[in-house]
Amino acid sequence: MVPTTYATALERVLLPVVGDSHGALGALWTVEMWIRNDGDERAIAYPLAVRCSSPSHCRLRPVMDLSPKSTLSWDTLDFPSRALFPAFVPLSNSDAGALLYLERERADQVNISLHVRDRSKTASNLGAEVPVVRERDFRVGRIIIPWVVPNSGYRYALRVYDPDNVPDASVVVRLFQTTDRFGEYLLDEATFPLTNLKITTNCEDAVCPWPGGSYAPSILFLPLDLSQYDSAAIRVEIEAVSPGLRLWAMVSATNNETHLVTIYSPN
Repeated sequence: MVPTTYATALERVLLPVVGDSHGALGALWTVEMWIRNDGDERAIAYPLAVRCSSPSHCRLRPVMDLSPKSTLSWDTLDFPSRALFPAFVPLSNSDAGALLYLERERADQVNISLHVRDRSKTASNLGAEVPVVRERDFRVGRIIIPWVVPNSGYRYALRVYDPDNVPDASVVVRLFQTTDRFGEYLLDEATFPLTNLKITTNCEDAVCPWPGGSYAPSILFLPLDLSQYDSAAIRVEIEAVSPGLRLWAMVSATNNETHLVTIYSPN
């Protein structure tokens, strides 16, 4: 968690998926990020991205210095040796996402686009946009994704994020069948813990502005078998067990043949 002295000056941004990874059925997933400073003043983004040889040995990337009216892609950022930094933390699990920090007074002039695609299927689909989650988008207590379409030709996954890394946090996940004629009723319910990856740093102020800050959110990654339900639509509800827990969530649906991704989110 960012110390209070820095939390007032910086705004957290959640990147729900980051890095490159191998997926089911031969998928070669890559995540592309574009960041634009649309303001008339220079802006600085502190990317909480590091190279980790182990959870206790991580190195911080340099800050992003964004000139006015400029757009940069992740691949074109001028890092001293990009080969040393192939992906955001954690390198072993792109499902975990990452946290990015912006100067709060200039956060609204910085626009970020996140895009996921399967490199093995470029000829058949161009991928999908992934929501970029601002501080104001996190919700206390409960999140509802009102409409997910079940289909046996897709594989589904629920991702739940806690940016504050609350210790021993857990959530209740509920699935409801939704129909126009009969209303809705509970299909399934279970409680799951969130995993705290404990990716932190002890760098000094001269290197980073948040000593001991966390670089990745706590997360629940839960595959969903929605094909078992005979329903036109399913509502997903996530409720915090831990008091005051702030959350964001999304459901991804990936076509088993084309690997086309559909994102369902509470936005």
